[in-house]
Amino acid sequence: MRFRLVKRRVARTAARRARKHLQSYLDEFVFRFNRRRTRHAAVRSLLGIGAGHAPLSCKVVISPERIDSVKSSAPLTELHSRFKIDCGILMRRPAAFVPIVLAVAAIILAPAAGAPEQDTREQGPTKIKRCQTIDQPGSYKLVNNLNATGNCLVITTEGVTVDLGGFAITGDGTGTAMTGPPAPMETIPQTRTIVRNGDISHFALATNLSGTVEGLRVTSNGKGIFVAVGIVRGNTAQFNGSAGIGLVDGVVTGNLVVANDTGIFVEEAGVITGNQAAGNKIGIDVRGTGSTLISNIADGNSEIGLRVGCPSNLSQNTAVGNGTNLVLNGTTCHNEDNVAP
Repeated sequence: MRFRLVKRRVARTAARRARKHLQSYLDEFVFRFNRRRTRHAAVRSLLGIGAGHAPLSCKVVISPERIDSVKSSAPLTELHSRFKIDCGILMRRPAAFVPIVLAVAAIILAPAAGAPEQDTREQGPTKIKRCQTIDQPGSYKLVNNLNATGNCLVITTEGVTVDLGGFAITGDGTGTAMTGPPAPMETIPQTRTIVRNGDISHFALATNLSGTVEGLRVTSNGKGIFVAVGIVRGNTAQFNGSAGIGLVDGVVTGNLVVANDTGIFVEEAGVITGNQAAGNKIGIDVRGTGSTLISNIADGNSEIGLRVGCPSNLSQNTAVGNGTNLVLNGTTCHNEDNVAP
């Protein structure tokens, strides 16, 4: 395939020029082919080669044997291979000089014009400046605080990552701050939505999605973080009227839940590790069976520290200073190395 490209290129170009320049045409083809996906880089290479040397005569540019007499010959060799100019043509037909110069300029400027567009794509996520619907996959980043009436960021497509950038989204007591794409009935939802790194307060519900929620500070909402299927990690949930963190199936790890009605609520089954629940009515409440709880701490919860549906696996958890430290609903839970007097 590449040989055919070389043959077509040389046949179209070299046939109209002296055969002594054949190697130059092949060198030019290699230069173009190797940089076909990074045309802006090719332009920078040419500008760098040209800017690093004094003006050259036409004979030096087209004649490799003359380059040895000029300082810094390696870049000049590449310059020679890039521009195939026949000095004889220019001498015999001065009128041809202007079109040739324009053609060379077009080669340089056309890729350069495309470079800003590619650089824009490489600059990163799309900026969010207001509450809105997100209907295209990609990466988004909040660039200022938002105040919302009702819902704020409504995601209607899969494959979206939203970085709140440490900013705050504040509601009016209604709506949902972050809503993910709805799953069809009787199907397992996709987990391709990611929300991270920000503050959410004063909504009826902080998040409602499937995917990953991490690094949020969720305060004073009717309900805190809700993830149907996914991962909830590294969040802080405080003063929420219902559950600070709610999950149907998935992983809950490394969260701090304080002074909510229920700190962490798992409806079916999950892996619950390394969380701390303090000052809630119920610290960690796992209603379904088949869960694993490891290295969680529940302390100072007014009613129950840990409540787990059996059979489940509990290991190395600590529940102290609660109304009731540990409640196991059912039988055959594996309860080992827990501190729950």
